[in-house]
Amino acid sequence: MTINLDMWEPQRDRWGRPLIVPPGGGKPVGYTRATTVAKTLDDEGSLTAWAQRMTAAGLARRPDLLALVASNLDPNGDIPAERRNTVQALCDQAKEAAAASSAANLGTALHGLTEQYDLGNAPAFVPEQFLADIDAYRRAVEPFEVLAVEQFVVLDDYQIGGTLDRLWRLPDGRVVIADLKTGQNLDYSWRSISVQLAIYAAGTRYHDGVRSPLCIDSKVDTDLGIVIHLPVGQGRCDLYTVDLRAGWVALQHSVWAREWRKRKDIASPYVPVPASAPPSVRDAAPAPQASTPEHGGEGAAPGRDTVVERIRRISAADGGRAWLKLHWPAGMPTLKQSLEHTAADLAVIARLCDDAERDLALPFTDADINPSTARDTATPAPVARPDWRRPADGRKLSKAATDSLRTSLQTLETPVRHLVSAWLRDAEANGRPVIVDKQHTERSQAVIACMVTCARWLDEQLDGDEDYLRLVVAAALDSDIAAFPATALGAAFASLSKPEAQALTGIVERAQQGEPVPVTFDDTGHARLRLDTAA
Repeated sequence: MTINLDMWEPQRDRWGRPLIVPPGGGKPVGYTRATTVAKTLDDEGSLTAWAQRMTAAGLARRPDLLALVASNLDPNGDIPAERRNTVQALCDQAKEAAAASSAANLGTALHGLTEQYDLGNAPAFVPEQFLADIDAYRRAVEPFEVLAVEQFVVLDDYQIGGTLDRLWRLPDGRVVIADLKTGQNLDYSWRSISVQLAIYAAGTRYHDGVRSPLCIDSKVDTDLGIVIHLPVGQGRCDLYTVDLRAGWVALQHSVWAREWRKRKDIASPYVPVPASAPPSVRDAAPAPQASTPEHGGEGAAPGRDTVVERIRRISAADGGRAWLKLHWPAGMPTLKQSLEHTAADLAVIARLCDDAERDLALPFTDADINPSTARDTATPAPVARPDWRRPADGRKLSKAATDSLRTSLQTLETPVRHLVSAWLRDAEANGRPVIVDKQHTERSQAVIACMVTCARWLDEQLDGDEDYLRLVVAAALDSDIAAFPATALGAAFASLSKPEAQALTGIVERAQQGEPVPVTFDDTGHARLRLDTAA
């Protein structure tokens, strides 16, 4: 029996991303397209070379386009910045002149004809060039029960969305994702296909804001998918199984790679090392005497207990001992060899830990909110919300979502990572832990995402004006602004409910684009933030 055959497509933003209402409600959010994420790790060299060849062929066929390109060059033969879009449009026309998109158009047409067949609607007209292809398709898919056609799917933990081609029930009863490909050669596509199908298999059906299972009576197989290869014009249809477990692993690497591309703190000006200073691991600058927010209170070096705990975690990781042995500063005794490390020595080792944790992709855990660090730091005043009760945490995140969250935190730009780490420790010290019993939840995910967005805003646009950020967070909490300056900012973040955190994130994101922050003051002088502007 065929189910879920009603097809639907979401609205999209200006970048073509599907706009999806979050599971908790609110303003639609742009989800990344599944095909975009799936191609993150692809080698685009062959595709780029093909596009160059098609452009050259099109310019040879269209002398008028070649002349127009020449007319847009400057006297040195270069393309001025203000004319790049014009020249790009001419190159696109040249590719069309070489029939670069004709194969894609034929594939789209064949795709549509197979959809009609699977929906039980005989096409009114099948072009003669497709007759053999359609006949081959019908014979190949006959043993399988079609459960769904062209269904939009979301993977909320990763904010990814896309449209699966088919949901099949195999003769042995398993329910699998089936994907139709009409290209002539799939040799370079299998890796991205496995990621794409793994996303669909783990996803949830989404229709106009409503989520539902892909199959109401069976679980979709997340180990195996099917590719229906129907190359245009060849009159044959071949079926292939695809390893979705490999695709799921690649998805984790893709998420990491996309976060990595956002890093802006990789290079810094070279500063010579004073001859008397111990050598640092990577950075040429001498280790600072005052610690960063990640490693202790202001003006204090990281505590020995904190550094010992971090070294223990690194040593326990796969490859950790070998990494430490390779990168340990020359002439520096290990923590087991000596108890006489100076504050400068501990600062150098703490920076070594930063590098090791990044290189080894160690998960961001409660160990980063270190109790010994909290004891070394003066306890901030309680949060300005005397009637505070822990907001609802919502569902616990899946292991995949937790791993993704930890990976994204591990790859943050250094200033942002330091701020978020400091705020998480503030929350812990004030009895407002964001993460409870080492379990991430929907609320902790929303609060940490809010912290990351606000940290970038503070670092890149507020010039470190924490007082203004404090006012905005206080207004989001609807708390007494007069008492708020004495409050630890991290504890205030941790007091946000999931809807408050999501709304504040949206407001700050728009502030980063130049929109005013909707802070108002009531008759008593208390700040209020119009959170409804994010809904």
